[in-house]
Amino acid sequence: PYEQTINDRPIRLYGVVGVGVIEPETRLEPQIATADEYAPEETVSVRVSETNGKAMNYTLAVVDEGLLGLTRFQTPDLWDRFFSKEALGVRTYDMFRYVIGNMGNSFDRVLAIGGDAEGDGDDDGERANRFEPVVRHLGPFALRAGGSNTHEVTLPNYVGAVRVMVVAEGDRAYGSAAEEVPVRKPLMLLPTLPRVIGPGESLDMPVNVFALDGSVNSAQVSLTESSNLVTISENRRSCSFPEPGDDLVRFPLQVGQELGVARFQVAAEGGGERATAEIEIDVRNPNSQQLRVARYTVAPGATETINFEPFGSPGTRSAKVEMAGMPNINLDRHLRYLLRYPYGCVEQTVSPAFAQLHLHKLVELTGDQQQRAQANVRSALNRLTRFACSNGAMAYWPGGSRAQPWATNYALHFVLEAEKAGFALPINLKENLVAFQRNAAANWRNTVYDYYTSDYQRRLDQSYRLYTLALAGEPDLGAMNRLRGAALNPTARFRLAAAYSLSGRQAVAEELFGQGNTNLNRDGRRELAYTFGSDVRDMAMLLEAALLTDNQDQANQLVLRLANQVNRRSWLSTQEAAFVILAMGKMMGDSPAGQPVLATYTPANGAAIDIGNTDAAFVQVELPTERDGSFSVRNRGQGTLYLSVITGGIAEPGQETANSENLRLDVNYRDLNGQPLDVSRLRAGTDFVAEYKVTNPGTLGIYYRQMALRQAVASGWEIVNDRLDAVSDGQSESGYAYKDVRDDRVFTFFDLANGQTATYRIRLTATYPGRYYLPGQVCEAMYDEEISASTEGKWVVVE
Repeated sequence: PYEQTINDRPIRLYGVVGVGVIEPETRLEPQIATADEYAPEETVSVRVSETNGKAMNYTLAVVDEGLLGLTRFQTPDLWDRFFSKEALGVRTYDMFRYVIGNMGNSFDRVLAIGGDAEGDGDDDGERANRFEPVVRHLGPFALRAGGSNTHEVTLPNYVGAVRVMVVAEGDRAYGSAAEEVPVRKPLMLLPTLPRVIGPGESLDMPVNVFALDGSVNSAQVSLTESSNLVTISENRRSCSFPEPGDDLVRFPLQVGQELGVARFQVAAEGGGERATAEIEIDVRNPNSQQLRVARYTVAPGATETINFEPFGSPGTRSAKVEMAGMPNINLDRHLRYLLRYPYGCVEQTVSPAFAQLHLHKLVELTGDQQQRAQANVRSALNRLTRFACSNGAMAYWPGGSRAQPWATNYALHFVLEAEKAGFALPINLKENLVAFQRNAAANWRNTVYDYYTSDYQRRLDQSYRLYTLALAGEPDLGAMNRLRGAALNPTARFRLAAAYSLSGRQAVAEELFGQGNTNLNRDGRRELAYTFGSDVRDMAMLLEAALLTDNQDQANQLVLRLANQVNRRSWLSTQEAAFVILAMGKMMGDSPAGQPVLATYTPANGAAIDIGNTDAAFVQVELPTERDGSFSVRNRGQGTLYLSVITGGIAEPGQETANSENLRLDVNYRDLNGQPLDVSRLRAGTDFVAEYKVTNPGTLGIYYRQMALRQAVASGWEIVNDRLDAVSDGQSESGYAYKDVRDDRVFTFFDLANGQTATYRIRLTATYPGRYYLPGQVCEAMYDEEISASTEGKWVVVE
């Protein structure tokens, strides 16, 4: 654009002016001077020079060419970008999203998003950094006309090539330069391992040795492991090079029973040269975490001696005793379940963080626990941006385009509570959510979102939406009054009462609350989708509404009813657990219910510890996990003391059992021609397909929603990601909502009609010779524990 003033009026001209064309500024042509090649683990010099006679600002980047190749990344050319032709300012529309939905089987594998470990609930402890990327970014720097700068860059232990890139600008002139530089030296190493390994497995670790110079005729290679998790039976190998080239040596490994990060150090010497390399790998148990709860009551003045038995493989065991002056809600059990939940939809991203916002009101947290809880909340806030639709709402899965109304309510509720607690929000996250809620509330006409939503769900959805707007300080009183005149179910009525209370209409709130019936009439039924409701979740929402409308007597009754309900449950869904902890946290933070905890805890062969100097509603004490143990508790209070002993662990490989509860799961393995294949012993390099058939037998007579299939593979097998490699076995599979491909497993999410069978396949390659454990396969409804099926695990060999 060109600007000037004509008759005292500023005029901005674009493109053609009279008979001439405004030319852009000259393209900058910075120069890069580097060595012909770099050596790993050395500091290299990069010289940047200006050649156009103009002062310029620039950034310098050194990046692994392999990373850049994954996305076909091109060195940025700002000159072409800023001086390109502008598109015609016309809005266009298409019907593609309506059409492609009917072709889901064909296009899902191309368009679905996944592949990272998002939502992996097991974040405890260290994780191996298997692939340290070469990414060095420096700047910005300023350079005078005709000047030059020299930059020192240290490269890690890396084999391959890097691209050195400079992007520059100066006085509306832009330019860039790039140069590819190989990274090598006369003797180099490249060790390789599977993505993960498990306890008791054995394998051969391959190490490629490269001799790129004729002076290296032979090399001695040694291997050590510093974490003592793996035994190396032969830690030295030799290789020879009649001519420059490479050789492969293998080291036999035996994995122990401990879990953690195994760290290997490889060294090679020969021809006066020395090379080293390091590689890490997670030693993990492939089975799922299990929790067991034993409940006890101690009368006032009485003493109870309790025995407990830790279980699970070493490194996965945990044990706690939880004490409360009211029926115990097994807080530790449900919180662990939330934190370790393996799936990553928007509801399950919010639920763990939502619970941790109010956790400190229920139990005393250590400094480390407080920091972890705060980090988890911040992480959830940042992850929410991955679910955002263009209209500001939340999709159910990352990258989705269809708004999920209830999930949007839930996410905004969490965002507002987090902001109130002092957390910084991602830019525009709250504003976009509120804007969507305003529009959706104003246009709500009890419209059917899809075939499966009921009046009960739609009215509860609208009442929750109006509640979030009131919580955000932007109540829509017109929409609230319209909904108030509708026939509302108890949960929707109480949530609307809470919205009126937040809006300063306390009289209306009390009137609505007084009209409600606290009998929720769900008969124990759970919603498998949409609002994910249940009697426990609704009762927790009712308790929160009672607190907001100052119905303290009702709240005192509800908190005991809720605690009794939760105490009888062996399992809560993620939303149930989150709402229970949220409501209990608000209740206990204001006026603790029940008797205070006054007790004396005495471990076996240990000193007595008096408990009672805390305002927390629940008191937790860690128990030893090395062996079976016992302890005693004396109740020094005036009321009954409720105890829960919660032990957790991951079963040893081979200890899991098959089950089939209102669901059938059949797993078969076939070669690429579709013939049955015995996978107990395969040759390295064998390609094959795992086929999963999931059947809704109709025993419950309902449509199964939000099903999750966990397709786990042995450590020595590799998953062929069809979406990256464009490889297919030529057979069709059932449609799915979302697929998440991880290192050693695939998560597939789908719905299943009554009597229907869904078929899913993953292509695999037997890659690393050794003996590995193939975990049991699991399919389950994410919001109902009574719908699940699993298979037994077994040992397999790759020859």
